[in-house]
Amino acid sequence: MTYRQKLISTLILLGSAISPVWAEGLASLALPPGTRTAWVAENIEQNGVPMQIQQLTSVATVNEVLDFYRAQWKDSADPSVPGFVENKVGEWQTISQLENNLQTVIQVKNSRSGGTEGFASQIDIRSTPGSNRTTRKFPRKSGSQLISSTESKDGAKTATTIVLMNTFSIKSNADFYHSKMRAKGWSLAHAKNQSSVSIMLFNRSGKSCEIAISKNRGRTVILANILATKT
Repeated sequence: MTYRQKLISTLILLGSAISPVWAEGLASLALPPGTRTAWVAENIEQNGVPMQIQQLTSVATVNEVLDFYRAQWKDSADPSVPGFVENKVGEWQTISQLENNLQTVIQVKNSRSGGTEGFASQIDIRSTPGSNRTTRKFPRKSGSQLISSTESKDGAKTATTIVLMNTFSIKSNADFYHSKMRAKGWSLAHAKNQSSVSIMLFNRSGKSCEIAISKNRGRTVILANILATKT
């Protein structure tokens, strides 16, 4: 599974959970014996709010992982709030803790190779969703709906993924972006147009922008991936 596939699947399953990037964050999360973690997103924003996500793999069973966090989180600092909450969505099981306005979510399922696999995230319930500067400045046809805005940083590189939806045709959207992007100083490096999808790649001084336009359930989806590199 690629980085982007991990990220998208995690956001869907966690309901786009959001959390700030703390000094320690998930790096200080207690782990069951035989459990390893790997960063999926250490410094990322979803709809303008910072978040962290780690992938979990463990030799322990799903029940053993859940039992570990049940024991860890059984006592709540606030008597009016339960120590933890559990849910099941399909093959996934989640256990979450809310403390000091921070929510930690563990999401696990049986691994095909044995043991357990899943994700961990942290949420600040005080955070207010919005959109970043790149998303606000990205052109869109009148009536377009912003579905998602995700920003991730890796050293000098910043990647922004924007998902828009509208009722205009693929061709109408493609013509719009071909004109608007060039007017904003982007040069067209590649274009591929078919009846079911239109793909365009633009470049501009240290930045690239790939736009894919397709149909989904009678509406048109615009997926833009913008990569900026600081020099």
